[in-house]
Amino acid sequence: MQIIIEITTLHGRLALQTKDCCMQIIIDITTLHGRLALQTKGCCMQIIIAIAILHSRLALQAKGCCMQIILAIATLNGRLALQAKGCCMQIIIAIAILHGRLALQAKGLLHANLY
Repeated sequence: MQIIIEITTLHGRLALQTKDCCMQIIIDITTLHGRLALQTKGCCMQIIIAIAILHSRLALQAKGCCMQIILAIATLNGRLALQAKGCCMQIIIAIAILHGRLALQAKGLLHANLY
């Protein structure tokens, strides 16, 4: 599954929050008419995502303990592309823009830096 994330600010703040604690979702994020659309489609992934702008930085915090995803993050045409390619990897993702760069910290079984 391919998730293409384009992050925009709505009314000066980023408002994308999924707030359930045991929700199995597959996220497909696309931009529709210049605004951010979140479509949750239903099975195989337990994630809780909270996205906020903290101190002028973009923080993506995936909170939970049973996430099985393999992520590859690349920039495609100036947009952030998040591709979830399978299962069997438990990682906690923190994505932040640090000093004008995108930093991906993957903490889990492999301690991989996929940036």
